[in-house]
Amino acid sequence: MQEHEPKTDPTQRPQELQAIEQFEADLDRLEKQQAKTGLGRFFRQVRQMDFATRRVVASAALGLWAGLAKALAEKFGDQYGLAAMGITVFSLLAIINCALTRKRELGALTGAAYAFAMKFGLAAFSWMLRSPVKLSGTDIIPYTLIAAVAGFLFGMFGDRILRIRFQHDPQKRREYLLRQLIELQEELKKGEQNVTFLSVDVVGSTDMKRHADALNVEYTFNEYTHYVTGVSRSFDGLLHSTAGDGILLTFPSPKDAFLAARRVIGGMIEFNAFKNRLGHPFQVRCGIHTGSVNAVKGDIGSVNYSHVIDVTSHVQKIAPPGGIAISEDAARIAQHEGLNLGSERTEVKGIHARIWRGQVELAETKPVSGGPPPLPPGVHA
Repeated sequence: MQEHEPKTDPTQRPQELQAIEQFEADLDRLEKQQAKTGLGRFFRQVRQMDFATRRVVASAALGLWAGLAKALAEKFGDQYGLAAMGITVFSLLAIINCALTRKRELGALTGAAYAFAMKFGLAAFSWMLRSPVKLSGTDIIPYTLIAAVAGFLFGMFGDRILRIRFQHDPQKRREYLLRQLIELQEELKKGEQNVTFLSVDVVGSTDMKRHADALNVEYTFNEYTHYVTGVSRSFDGLLHSTAGDGILLTFPSPKDAFLAARRVIGGMIEFNAFKNRLGHPFQVRCGIHTGSVNAVKGDIGSVNYSHVIDVTSHVQKIAPPGGIAISEDAARIAQHEGLNLGSERTEVKGIHARIWRGQVELAETKPVSGGPPPLPPGVHA
């Protein structure tokens, strides 16, 4: 006969799980209580800092504690060596902090922060305690430089120190590496922001240039670039890059990009009448897409290899001459502003987009062949 396992009540959880949940609840309650105190708020703010700032602040805090211990020893004496032991502990923690940076420059900065804060703390606390000790303000310079050199060395050998620290505990080493990975990811994502790209391209530009004079080509396309970038600035747009006759612009929102694209298309009649010297009217197509990019120090111009830019280029290629193709991601944001984005929909490489078509046929306009149009009769230059 087969033995049946006793049925357990699913509502009754194991005691181990209940103990873990109780521990987590107690820990959360303790953190909330600590956050109400000044020291708790300080530690919470430190944890929210980036890796480099956190290391420098930790070194400075250790230096202040060491300065306080030294000032107390100078004021009340150190008969039992407590101050000396405290300074030793703080110095060792500062060395470990320098090693954890694993970077020479950051290690030097944290070392200098420790020495500077210790000397400054010693002077400040001695003044507050009315200690009879005499201090020289110029001592802070050599101490800071020596500590910076020491921090530089500890930061350089940080990896070796960490291998010694974790050589008998692979699990702790793994946990440390995971923390480092998360911190690196957060550091790399600091410049992440949502940006809208507008790609503007001239339709049939190769044929336009083939039989035109080289100087006229250079003049006309320079004027065209100035015209497009000038319009974009009216809608808080910035020039990202140019490639041939293609122009890539950035905007704060899809609404700004769409209004700028519409203004560019609408102004082609005037541009062809006064600036175009190629004997063939300019027609442009525009593509708009929005998404998240990672810009170094917030500089969007440094973003060159982004999926958002690739999608913008694909969307622009399906736009009709004199029209705008706007991706669904951008359209969902812009439609809340009451814009008429067009009802026509299309798709390219799995990207859904809407099509807005202009109402003016630019092929009917005649560009100037030499200079601006003549003045009206009766008007003299």
